[in-house]
Amino acid sequence: MKNFPKNTTSGFTLMEMLVAMALGAFVLIMLMMIMIPSFKNIRDIRATQKLHADSVQIIDTLSYYAEKATLFTVPNSSTLVISLPDGSFATTTLNGTAITENDLLMIDSDTEVTSLQFKNLARSFRMSFTLKNPETGKTFSATTTITRRNGS
Repeated sequence: MKNFPKNTTSGFTLMEMLVAMALGAFVLIMLMMIMIPSFKNIRDIRATQKLHADSVQIIDTLSYYAEKATLFTVPNSSTLVISLPDGSFATTTLNGTAITENDLLMIDSDTEVTSLQFKNLARSFRMSFTLKNPETGKTFSATTTITRRNGS
């Protein structure tokens, strides 16, 4: 009887390596299928949060001026002129896809204003606007009524 030398090398066989690689690839594909939609959802949520923050900025700015206003004038549906007690004016208008206050941007230029309408009421004005994130296509619309609080 012939004695064969004992196999002293350790390691994995080719078949074991192929099975392990196939299982690893399967797990990676499953993780990618879960993660990719999650990243898209996070991006959409951030875009919506940004649109909401920009709308709050617009409303807060106009509310600030409205507290001090002596008169609201709406020369056209996309322009509001607020007369202030010191004789100055705060003019809000739609300028292309931007909303401006005395020719200065009210919100970041990465948000588009797709519509802006004002309607003059007795001691207040109604404002409607729609903001759009051009990167994601998400939109946010708001309508509010802002009233003078100075009693005049």
